Amino acid sequence: MSQISWNLIEMNVLILMLYIGYVGIRRRLSFAQRRTVLIGLPVVAVATILIKSGIDISSFSYSLQVVELSPIQVGTDAQAATLGQTPLITLNQLYWFGALCFGLLFVFRIAKIISFFHKNDSNKVEEYRIYKVKGKTSFSFFNYIQITPSLTSTEQDIVLEHEKMHVKKRHSVDTIFIEIAHVIFWFNPIFFFIKREMVNLHEYEVDALMYKKHKVNYMKFLVNYALGLNGTHYLLTSRFYNQLTLKKRIKIMKTNIRKKSWLLSVIPLIGMLAIAVQCTKNEDASSDETVDNPNEELVEIPEKVHEDVEIFPEYDGGQVAMTNFIIENVEYPKSASEEGAEGIAYVQFVVSSTGAIKNAEVVNELDERLAAEALRVVEIMPNWIPGENKGKKVAVKFTLPISFKLS
Repeated sequence: MSQISWNLIEMNVLILMLYIGYVGIRRRLSFAQRRTVLIGLPVVAVATILIKSGIDISSFSYSLQVVELSPIQVGTDAQAATLGQTPLITLNQLYWFGALCFGLLFVFRIAKIISFFHKNDSNKVEEYRIYKVKGKTSFSFFNYIQITPSLTSTEQDIVLEHEKMHVKKRHSVDTIFIEIAHVIFWFNPIFFFIKREMVNLHEYEVDALMYKKHKVNYMKFLVNYALGLNGTHYLLTSRFYNQLTLKKRIKIMKTNIRKKSWLLSVIPLIGMLAIAVQCTKNEDASSDETVDNPNEELVEIPEKVHEDVEIFPEYDGGQVAMTNFIIENVEYPKSASEEGAEGIAYVQFVVSSTGAIKNAEVVNELDERLAAEALRVVEIMPNWIPGENKGKKVAVKFTLPISFKLS
């Protein structure tokens, strides 16, 4: 798995953990605070992964990550690998294909909204562009506002005031940001919940302001408007009417939000984030410097093994070439073959900054003859292309499963 894929997984796990924490505390937050938290979820996740290498919490952190290579089978049924065995699509390619599809869908939605405003007439009122297109429901997108023309003048005034509040609160910016984040993290289903939550928050926030000004008359208007409305919605816009949330909107307008001690409610989010950072923090295993001993002889200390690197080491020729090398060089021990001994040897080794194989060992219980043969072949492998981190060649630890299987 590439470093990009691993980082994306870490980010999505953080987003999931933070959203769960948000759900637990949202009743103690105001609508504006909830919006800030939702916007901050992907930002905090990305920032955490980017800066975690610079956070020193080594006294509490630990690391478990060892890069595990694809298993290689040897024995009487083993066959040399060919290019035809290469996967049709890699994990990275699948990610970028999905991101492209979601990105194109996002661009299509934006183009659809722009096309609507471009092909219809409008009136400029202050800094707003007001549209009154028949058959379309009321909504807003930045400074562009559509109002259902079939409403009475009084009703249109209320809807216009409602949509102006959406514009002043910059709700369209929230929507665009969350949509872009969804394109990046398209495979994370939690974003469907985040997007729905954000849309509802926008309406709750404006409803609270409108109810404060118009009281019961605004609720009556919402109901009347809902019963007499039937039109087309545009995605990515702030929509005046949402039938699915109407009952909840009315209930929330009459409910006071508990704001006391809301800062204490953020503690679970901070705690979960700290735990996540600690679990993914790299721990320096050793130093790659040299020191002088009392006899003035230079003693080389083993290289520091890196886990989080920009470019991982690679066998010259890739996975296919390495598979062929292992199969061609392994000699199934005759005595083990006669006794029907089988098993998987998990060979752990370090690819040094020069590409040499070092510190190879079999880390699991296995027939000694099979373990010795697996270790022998790994140790005679030619040098790899070393990994890099911040432009410097570094050492990385790998685990290679070699499966000994008889027909």
